[in-house]
Amino acid sequence: MRSIDELELLLDDEGNFLGKTKNEYLIFLIEFSRKQLHLKFIHQINYGVSVKDYPGTEVLEFRYVGLDYLNSLDLMETHFGSKPYPKEVVLHYALRFEKGKISKIFSPQEISPHSNAQIIGMNLYAN
Repeated sequence: MRSIDELELLLDDEGNFLGKTKNEYLIFLIEFSRKQLHLKFIHQINYGVSVKDYPGTEVLEFRYVGLDYLNSLDLMETHFGSKPYPKEVVLHYALRFEKGKISKIFSPQEISPHSNAQIIGMNLYAN
């Protein structure tokens, strides 16, 4: 769980992460990755902004599909905020920074594509 250890260094001890304390959030991430996404494939990460909560805060959109959908990825046309395909999981997370550390992670209520929207990465496995 090296990535969890590295993330721990980036999180502010007094921060709020999806309504959880730092330690609660780290435990949540470990359990979530084991139970929910262990057989999922991150096929796209898009970039946008929060409109309602902390307007202008950058938002990352993670699009997950099951491994049985790998042959269909070329046919899937997705962009930030687009409706999920069947059996696709789409998550939006915004990060706030203070003093060089992540002080808040939240799921924004209203999002919009950024004017410089781009695909950040493709073909990343969730571990």
